[in-house]
Amino acid sequence: MQSPAVYKVEAIILKRKTIGETDRILTLFSKQYGKLKVIAKGVRRTLSKRSPHLELFTHVDLVLHKGNIWDSVTEVNTIEIFQGLRRHLSRVSIAYYLCELVDRLLPERQEHADVFMHLVESFALLNHGKYKKGREFCEQRSLAFLQMLGYIPDAHAMDFMEIQTFIENIIGKRLNTN
Repeated sequence: MQSPAVYKVEAIILKRKTIGETDRILTLFSKQYGKLKVIAKGVRRTLSKRSPHLELFTHVDLVLHKGNIWDSVTEVNTIEIFQGLRRHLSRVSIAYYLCELVDRLLPERQEHADVFMHLVESFALLNHGKYKKGREFCEQRSLAFLQMLGYIPDAHAMDFMEIQTFIENIIGKRLNTN
């Protein structure tokens, strides 16, 4: 069965890359389809109505149109901006770290609704400042990601440096945000 030409996704924006003068390639983590790379055409234009909705860490509903190389964003509605997360550099740093983990550990187009919900929950906690220490928060969240993805058993405990080394061994290179 062929996938539809136009489809909807609920996603978090993990990464973005400028391409050409007005376009961006976005790396999304969607609830329905897992990690996706899509193109947002014309989003860098001054009068673009979609631009504010397509910022990093934003939780969005998107309508995507199938393309030859990348699917393209045709509509976008914001679910949550996580404004409180953006006001504190330490929270932004943690959000970048979590996005890098999801981006590096997951292949494209592999659904992981549990990981998606965990990422949304993590951003909500960061948004409201409901966590103790940043390092402990990263340790707990990254350990949970590894458990959900089946890299380690549920009862396994590791400290932050062990987690970092373990993740870097899996992906074969150093994390940018550790």
